[in-house]
Amino acid sequence: MARGRRVPVRRLRPGDGGRRRGDRGVPLDDRPLTRQTQEGGVSGAAWAVVVGVALLLVLVAALWGSRTTALRRRVGSFACARSEGRDGPWSRGVAQYGATRLYWWRRASLLPRAACVWTRGGIVVLEREIVRVDDAPTGVVVARCQVTRERHGAPYEVHLRMSTEAYAGLTSWLEATPSRVGTII
Repeated sequence: MARGRRVPVRRLRPGDGGRRRGDRGVPLDDRPLTRQTQEGGVSGAAWAVVVGVALLLVLVAALWGSRTTALRRRVGSFACARSEGRDGPWSRGVAQYGATRLYWWRRASLLPRAACVWTRGGIVVLEREIVRVDDAPTGVVVARCQVTRERHGAPYEVHLRMSTEAYAGLTSWLEATPSRVGTII
């Protein structure tokens, strides 16, 4: 075991004013910066901040990954992009069929609730267009829909982009709407 160089410890003497002095009699607070600090050495507090920020980023990434995986694994969920206009901008997300509602979550969000909730009876497909994309062999469907939000009664148009299989599921779900309560046939 190698021994390090011994440094003498100087005790405070009466008349020092309560300040420790370095080896050369210069007060420690008045010494010039050491070579380590001049060359960019980082203090312990700065390292703690860097490690804290890194841990926070890892935590946020883990929460986002967990949320995305949980949304994709839900029964009745499918990848669906949403836009207010046909040409975009498109917001990627995941949609899920409920008993009486269609839920849509943004992909790049940590919120636990859906960004849009549309009532089943308030969704009307006005037009659909199959767009050829290199990634999808069968293409994707852009459906122009008139929707009514659950909380806001005013209908508005929205464009939904999804796979052809997801579109077939959406139209089947809409057509299988149970009859309205209180309607006489």
